[in-house]
This record gives sequence, structure tokens and C-alpha cells, in this order.
Amino acid sequence: MISQMFNLTTVVPRLVSEAKGIEEIEEKIARLVFEPGRRMLEAVFAYLDWRLAKRRGKGLRMVGARERDVLTRLGVVRVGRRYTGTRREDAASSWTRPWAGIRGVWP
Repeated sequence: MISQMFNLTTVVPRLVSEAKGIEEIEEKIARLVFEPGRRMLEAVFAYLDWRLAKRRGKGLRMVGARERDVLTRLGVVRVGRRYTGTRREDAASSWTRPWAGIRGVWP
């Protein structure tokens, strides 16, 4: 798959010629591979959030959203979450876990 994304016959010689050591080559490869992986994870989390919002209960509405950084094997990923509640006036006390009571969230 990586060979389809990059032409390895040009990337490898360039990595070797520009790097001062194997550690630098390893670091460059990790950055090259992990960045698309982090973007894919962010897309997965966004999709799950959207899917959960579509399945929320009839009496619930979105009362807020928050973002946070999550440390993954691929590095830090920004995750956004919608919060649902039953009353708009008292949104802070009526927040629920968006996945509570919903089956089949994870594929």
C-alpha cells in the first residue's frame, strides 16, 4: 500500500542521502506514515460522532460540543464530541454520554 502512495525507488535514495543517521531516517518515515494515519483516525471519530447524533433519542437535542486531544499509537489526534441533553436551560446537568444505550456503534 505504501508503495502505491510513494514511489519507493525515488523516496529511499533521497532519505538515505539527506539523513545523517538511521535514527533520522526512522523519524522521517514515521512522520510520513503516521500523519495520514492520524487524519484517518480523525475521520473515523468524526464519522462515529455523526452516526451517534443520527441515532439520538427523540427527547434529546445537541446541547454542546467539545474537542480534546487523544494520544494514540499514531500520535495525538483531535477528537470532537457532541453532547446531548433533555433541557436546553439546564444543559450542563443533563449531558449524557453520546454512546450510552446505543448498540452497534462500533463496526
